[in-house]
Amino acid sequence: KVEQTLFAPSETQFTSHVEMSDYLAPAFAVVLPNLGGIAGSFFTRKAIPEWYEHLKKPSWRPPNWAFGPAWTYLYSSMGYASYLVWRDGGGFQGDNRLPLAMFGTQLALNWAWSPIFFGLKNLKFALIEISVLWGAIA
Repeated sequence: KVEQTLFAPSETQFTSHVEMSDYLAPAFAVVLPNLGGIAGSFFTRKAIPEWYEHLKKPSWRPPNWAFGPAWTYLYSSMGYASYLVWRDGGGFQGDNRLPLAMFGTQLALNWAWSPIFFGLKNLKFALIEISVLWGAIA
């Protein structure tokens, strides 16, 4: 337990108690989605020079270097949003257990795409998988 002393503008002192879990839970929620992204990057990095660079791609696709920062931001944002849903909805046993389960399912489907596309190099299966992901989102 950490104790903080805060001062209001009127110089009145009050104390609030901040639990360590108040910091660990959101940090865990932000880090967890990124772990799947990091795992997927092992498939991606190897396949880019060997396979992906030789595919026909649209001229408007983002450069390869943009994907890492973009997915880090997306995964971190999704993770923090899931923490807010968990915190405000009573945790995994509260009212928001279904939305949290749906998020977990969508996250797992998202993680699965990179190994399918870049690891297996299976465009048809990757299309089916991403379609299932879109269906889960809808």
